Amino acid sequence: MLSRIRIRPHHLPVIGLLIILLGTALRLNVYVQNRSLIIDEANLARNIVERDYNRLFTTLDYEQYAPPLYSSLVKFLTQRFGVNEFVFRLPSLIAGILSLILLLAISKMVIKKYTGTWYALLLFAFSILAIRYATEFKPYAIDAAFTLGFIWWVLKTKQNGIRKSIILWWAILGALAIWFSMPVVFILASAGSALLVEARKNDRRMIPYIALMGVSWIISFGVYYMSILHHDAHSDYLSNYHKSYFFNFIPTSFAEANQSIKLLISLLRSATDQTIISLAWAGITFLTGLVLLIRDNRFTSILLAGPILLCLVTSHLKLYSLIPRLTLFMIPLILLIMGMGVSFLWDKANRVGKIALAAVMILTIANKDGYTYVWKSMEFENAKSVMQYINKNTSDDTFIFVQHDGVPAFIFYNEMYDKAWGFQNYHLAHWRESAETVIRKSLDNTGKDTFWIFLSHTFPQEHIDQYIEMGERIGVETDRFVSTHASCYLFNVR
Repeated sequence: MLSRIRIRPHHLPVIGLLIILLGTALRLNVYVQNRSLIIDEANLARNIVERDYNRLFTTLDYEQYAPPLYSSLVKFLTQRFGVNEFVFRLPSLIAGILSLILLLAISKMVIKKYTGTWYALLLFAFSILAIRYATEFKPYAIDAAFTLGFIWWVLKTKQNGIRKSIILWWAILGALAIWFSMPVVFILASAGSALLVEARKNDRRMIPYIALMGVSWIISFGVYYMSILHHDAHSDYLSNYHKSYFFNFIPTSFAEANQSIKLLISLLRSATDQTIISLAWAGITFLTGLVLLIRDNRFTSILLAGPILLCLVTSHLKLYSLIPRLTLFMIPLILLIMGMGVSFLWDKANRVGKIALAAVMILTIANKDGYTYVWKSMEFENAKSVMQYINKNTSDDTFIFVQHDGVPAFIFYNEMYDKAWGFQNYHLAHWRESAETVIRKSLDNTGKDTFWIFLSHTFPQEHIDQYIEMGERIGVETDRFVSTHASCYLFNVR
C-alpha cells in the first residue's frame, strides 16, 4: 500500500545516485553514437578551426554565437586531441553529467523530500532536450551547468555564512563566468540580490562588499555586451529569426497574447511533455512550489524564481529569445520548484490521492521519451554518412554540386575533419544561383559525363524533388543514398 510505504533517509542518496547513473548512461550512449554535425554545429566548428584565439573574442561568422571562453576551450581541445565530433562535444557532455549531480545536490537543500527530488531528477535525466544538448556542439548544456553550479554555491554560502573571502571569489568567478555562459547573468543578478537580502538580515557589514561584487559583474558584462552581444542583439537576421520567441508582459493584440501563452506552455513542455495532463500537472506543481517558496523562504525564492523572471523581462525587451534550446538553463529551476510542489501535495494526500499522484508522475516521466535512446540513435542531419557514401562510390574527379544548405557540413567534413575526404571537383552553391546552369557549365568545361547532387539540411520534400527533377533534365539517375535530412544523387549525362 502506497500509504504504508516508508523510505528511510539513508536510502535517498542511493536512489538519487542510481538516477544520476541512468541519466549519465543515456548521455554517454548518445555521445558515443557520434552523430554527424548539423548545420549550426558545422558552422560553429568552422569558426573554431578558422580563427585564432583573439578572433574568438569578436562576433563570429556564419550567423553563429558562442561565448568566447567556451569557444577558446573547444579550440584548445581540438589542438590537443583533433578535429572531430567527440572533441567538439566533450565540454557539453561533461556539463550535462555535472548538471545531474548538481541538481541532486540542490534538491537535497531546497526540496528535501525524496518524492520531489526523485521526480525532478527523473524528468531531467529523461529530458530529450537535456540529452540532446549534452551531446551537441552548442553551449546550452554549459549554460545549465553554470546555472546549477552558481545556485549550489550561493546556497552553500548562505549555510556557511557570508565572508569577505567568499565575496572576492564570487566577484572574480562571476565576472569570468559571463564570458563562458551568457545566461549566467540572470543567475548572478538573482544570486547577488539573494545575498543582499541575507546580508541585510544577518550582517549588514557585508552589503558594501556584495555591492562591489555586483559592480565587477556589471563591468564584465558591459565589456562583453559592447564587444560582442551588441552586434548580435541588433542583427536583423537574428531579430527576424527569433521574433516569434519574444515574450510580451503587456500584449497589445490577440496575436501577442497568444504568442506569450504559447511560450509559457513551451517552458512547461520542456520540463514535462506535451500532453494536456502533463501540462496541467506542471502548472499546478510549479505554482504550488512557487507559493510555498515565496511564503516560506524569500532567499531561495529569489534564487530560483529570479532568473526565470529576469529572462522573461529580457525577452519582453526583445533582447533574449525563448526558443527552447536557449531556455535549457531554466528547466532545472522549473523542475526544482515543481519538485517542491510535488512533495507538498504528496505529503497532504491520502492513500487514494497518493495513487493518483503517482500515476500522473509516472505518466509524465514515461512521456519524456529520453530513455528510448538506450536502444535507438539520435540523428538530425546525417551529412557525414552521405559524404562517406559518395567517397566509396565515385571516382576522385566526379563533379559534386553542393546545395547551399549543405555547404557548412560539406566544408567541415571535406576540409577540416580529422578524416576529411578532400573532394576536389565540387561547387558550393549560393541560394540564388541556378543549379542547372552551374552543373551544365561544369560538365561542359570538364567533359565529364557524371555528377552528384549533395543535399543536407534540405526540406521540405518538395524542395528535394525539385533538385532531382533538375538532375533528370540533364541526365539519368543511376544511384542515390538517402539518410536523415541528407542525401545524394548520382546522374549520368544523357
